Amino acid sequence: MTLDNLDQEKIRSIRKEILVQLFLFFGLFRSISVLSLRGVLCPSDWLTITGPCQWFNVSVEMLLLAVVVILFILELVWDHSWKKFIVSCKSHWLVFIFIIFSGLSFFWSIQSNITLYKILVLLSSSIIAIYIGRFWGLDKLVRSLTWFLGLISLASLCFVIFLPQISIMHDPFYKGAWNGIFWHRNYLGCFMALSIALFLVNLLASRKPHRGFFYFNLVMITLSTFLLIKSKSATGIISSMVLVALVLVLYTWIKLEKRLKKLHYFLLLAVIIAAGTILFTNLDFFLGLLGRNSSLTGRVPMWEYVFQHVVKQRIWLGYGYGAIWHLAGFREELAQILKWGAPVMIGDNGFFDILIHLGIVGLSLLLLLIILGFIRAIKFFLQKRTIIAAFPILVMVFGIVANISLSLILETETLIWIIALSILVSLVNNSQTSNIPIQTQD
Repeated sequence: MTLDNLDQEKIRSIRKEILVQLFLFFGLFRSISVLSLRGVLCPSDWLTITGPCQWFNVSVEMLLLAVVVILFILELVWDHSWKKFIVSCKSHWLVFIFIIFSGLSFFWSIQSNITLYKILVLLSSSIIAIYIGRFWGLDKLVRSLTWFLGLISLASLCFVIFLPQISIMHDPFYKGAWNGIFWHRNYLGCFMALSIALFLVNLLASRKPHRGFFYFNLVMITLSTFLLIKSKSATGIISSMVLVALVLVLYTWIKLEKRLKKLHYFLLLAVIIAAGTILFTNLDFFLGLLGRNSSLTGRVPMWEYVFQHVVKQRIWLGYGYGAIWHLAGFREELAQILKWGAPVMIGDNGFFDILIHLGIVGLSLLLLLIILGFIRAIKFFLQKRTIIAAFPILVMVFGIVANISLSLILETETLIWIIALSILVSLVNNSQTSNIPIQTQD
């Protein structure tokens, strides 16, 4: 390869890295407090809309979406990669079935314009994710996420230092909890949990000659842990504990796998069952250590009430993708019924929210995608047997655990959807080419 070709390849790589960072930001920006994006709010009497909706600064979102889509199209044209991208889209038909079904909910949505707006965000996030997975690959995606989550951590710390009025929560219930760049502490806590897992994976995978990268990840683990603690987010803390434990278990398995026998696996299964039994039979005690209880801060009664009085009325198809939580009257009346001190903003469970929006049919499609993702992630890990190759499993587990008490599936942000779908696509591409380079540990 000539010097000119090397320079062109370097410029191309830098250009793509900048684009990927922009695409990741696109998935996160709705949850960043300083941008003050309020979306749509419709006056309503419970589920009946009583007046015109206020669209606030949705035009800003649409402008950013247009910029991202234009840059995406230009990149495909620049690289002459249209055909490869279309082939990747065809390979992931289940994703598009989910998107198409979500789009069809426009016809039975309680507010079709909001559903249309949300579908545009879902579609653009999905094609971006497929692009990243197809043309970036897992190893580069891990690197890009390392820098992206590192910037989020540093930005959150800077916000707390220089803009404490918007980066530390002042509501009496959350008083003193850090939210960093986000509008709520749980987002900071959850993304720091993912950051800790990613930096720990990088740390364990660091080669001896790259000591600078080793110490960088060590510092970022420390910073992310500090921010997680200051967020006081039980969801984030539990997610972090699960992910760190999983990283250590998988890393130990990689090191000892050849010496393990069936007895060891049975013993591990017995330990997991025993620990799970102790945990669930003493749930209030363990959650009490985090200042919580088995009602998950009132979420469980809310889910029960909404299921009985809302979900069951449209159990199969739901109320239209992304629409119901934009009804002001519904949010306020629900808060009064539950005796909450503030309107209920979202369902605080990603799967429950999809059930509300798209019913059993939509939730079933999503669960099929998740099962498919787990199967591909586990197969990939067993094929590569490196700690970097374990990252797809970590993302899938994070998506399950964090969404139990927070809506991280296409509600106020799409970053987790973009990351998970990108990884799923990259694993398919790996199985087709069988030559994706994966960083290995010592």
